[in-house]
Amino acid sequence: MKKPELQKGLIEASIPDVSFDRSAKKIVMVAPRAIALETQIRKTIPPFGLLTVGATIEERGYDLLCIDSVLEGFEHVVPDSHPGFIKYGLDEHDVAKRIQEYGADFVGISVLFSGMAECGYDIAKAIKKIMPDIPVCIGGIHTTAVGKQELFAEQPDLDFVISGEGDITFPDLLDEYFGEKNLENVKGLTWRNDNGDAIENPRQRLIEQLDVLPFPCWHKFDMEKYYDINIPFSPFVSSPRVGTIITSRGCPANCNFCFISWTAAKDRGDNKPYRTNSADYIVKMIEYMVDAYGIKELQILDDSFTVDYHRVTEIFERIKPLGLRIEFPNGIRADLPRKVDRRRKLFNLMREAGVWQVCFSPEHGNQDYLRDYIDKGMDLEQVKISCDIAHEMGFLVHANFIMGFPGETKELRKDTEDFARSLDADSFSFSFATPFPGTALYDEVKQKNLFTKDYNKNRVLFDKVNIIPHDISIPDLYKHVEFLNRDLNEKAQGKRPELTAKKYALIDARENKIDTNDRKYHHTNGEVLPTTANYFKDGSTLHSRPKSKEEAVEEQFNRVYKSDD
Repeated sequence: MKKPELQKGLIEASIPDVSFDRSAKKIVMVAPRAIALETQIRKTIPPFGLLTVGATIEERGYDLLCIDSVLEGFEHVVPDSHPGFIKYGLDEHDVAKRIQEYGADFVGISVLFSGMAECGYDIAKAIKKIMPDIPVCIGGIHTTAVGKQELFAEQPDLDFVISGEGDITFPDLLDEYFGEKNLENVKGLTWRNDNGDAIENPRQRLIEQLDVLPFPCWHKFDMEKYYDINIPFSPFVSSPRVGTIITSRGCPANCNFCFISWTAAKDRGDNKPYRTNSADYIVKMIEYMVDAYGIKELQILDDSFTVDYHRVTEIFERIKPLGLRIEFPNGIRADLPRKVDRRRKLFNLMREAGVWQVCFSPEHGNQDYLRDYIDKGMDLEQVKISCDIAHEMGFLVHANFIMGFPGETKELRKDTEDFARSLDADSFSFSFATPFPGTALYDEVKQKNLFTKDYNKNRVLFDKVNIIPHDISIPDLYKHVEFLNRDLNEKAQGKRPELTAKKYALIDARENKIDTNDRKYHHTNGEVLPTTANYFKDGSTLHSRPKSKEEAVEEQFNRVYKSDD
């Protein structure tokens, strides 16, 4: 089948003239390998940083090679330096060798999140070891957040750092580097002058009209290999042909733990923190993915997809004929639309378009704490209402919660547990509060000196306690969260057993067996197990449980913390 033509961006008409042949310059963009808990499900999806920035580089006319280290080295799994964790994907030496063999003229490394930074820096070091003269640039959320002077001092193998969105900054950098070399003209760039000093240019304005950008450059990746591996963002898939998209940038909410929150973006001086593609752009993108790659399922990874009622209703109305199976792994706002009757209409339209599960993120069970400290303006009663509406539509509901905020007391943790137990959700995920650079939470933890002894901003791991707890030890907090993940998910399986059994069968019955020790996918494989309620309270309860279950929480704790004091 001949693939349909990829949509060009509107910025193509404004591409500046240069004095050299762009097509003769070989540019490599790299996404590093991943660090994960050894029981965590290893996933792989096309990396969005490479997809979007690569598309504008190609539109400028450069010769582009994209390397997704996780995809190309998916089966290469090695122990991490931290017990209980692994690294998977091409290592930095294999990546550097690929770049050398390609004859690259310039390398860009994408570090989307802080958990990827260490692996990204390792790639830069490996490149410089065998190709000392090749320019290396790095960009992403993490490198936007950290101080550039400190970063350049710590990472001598980096020549350039991009802050903010790279869609325009990186192509502009290439034009100046290979052309007139007026690097001070490249907005959003930090670079080294002849004395080795870090020069930080003014920030690039965020792109307000996202429709000016070309479609992501999926054709630069081995899409069939993603489908063969078949473990996308959410592993509950009935077809391997899954498309993953993001239809917006930023977020209108103010959560203190989030780098892309409205408040964090405004503090950085960003001009418009939340922007969306138009419904027409997104519908055409989805249609392209169906025609070009034969996708059968769609995972929408926005943090706030349902904010604009009219936009999302148009999208769902127009993609209904495509017959896709749709999910929102990152979740949607449980309190939107504000009017409940309109929310019910939207959920019904979602059902007609192919949505099978929704994910809500209340985060905390104390309303005042959620509003005043976490700064998430969500009415918890609306979460319960949305759960009921979702079940009316035949959806399953997943709920996300966080524990371990600075100063969080036993009473506040109990509020979260009680609210979660009162919520009619079908699966749950409890995580630890994680201080990412560039967030209000990070600033607070730093100011109060509450980082755990092994906290490393260049490899922030979700599955470890990163903040010194207030009135509970690190081991007990870890065990409590692990316990809640097991207990609530076991109990939830009895609420809508037929639908839940079908969901978990999607990962239990597949040929490439998935390790379901991952806390986010804990279930009982159809077995009726005793509840874990009161698990830690008395010996009689403990000894009445099957041995494999008795030791599960302690075993998981030992796996992650076995070398700690």
